[in-house]
Amino acid sequence: RDKLEEEERERRRVMRERAEARERAERERPVTDKERKEREKEEWLRSEKERKAREASERQAREEEEKQREAKQRREEAMREERERDKQRRIADTAALKDHEERYALFEVRARAKDPVPFDQIPWPFSNGRLLLPTSGDTRKSIKVWSRRWHPDTWAKYEFVEGDRTLVMDKVLEVSKEVNSALATYR
Repeated sequence: RDKLEEEERERRRVMRERAEARERAERERPVTDKERKEREKEEWLRSEKERKAREASERQAREEEEKQREAKQRREEAMREERERDKQRRIADTAALKDHEERYALFEVRARAKDPVPFDQIPWPFSNGRLLLPTSGDTRKSIKVWSRRWHPDTWAKYEFVEGDRTLVMDKVLEVSKEVNSALATYR
């Protein structure tokens, strides 16, 4: 086995020496004008091909950079729009919350006077299908106040128009769950 490997290495060495000798002879041979022009043409074609490949690579890199820049601009624009929507939502919620507090104060006076209140005259704390939450000052404390306000036991002592009690208590339970869920996020 060692002998076979040695013979293979020797065979490869001889082949390499022969190839090098051929290349050396080719380089040392006098070059005709026609061969020189062909070599120059081949060199020019090779350099032209390399230049075009380099330009294509650079163009592709620029296009990729542009795509990334555009994507970043779209993300930033979307974030700005979302912040603006949040700002408008907070403004609307603040106004809706103020209106709700005023209506709730009137409702509370009426309810404490044991005056039966119909379901549709209760100031439910929703705006655009979302629960209104107090956000001024200490949010956690404000939500705790609402947790007591919308607790079913608080509402059990109020009088409602005949037939509305079950409907009111179901809705109060729904509001209470949402308020308590919001309170859990501030713990």
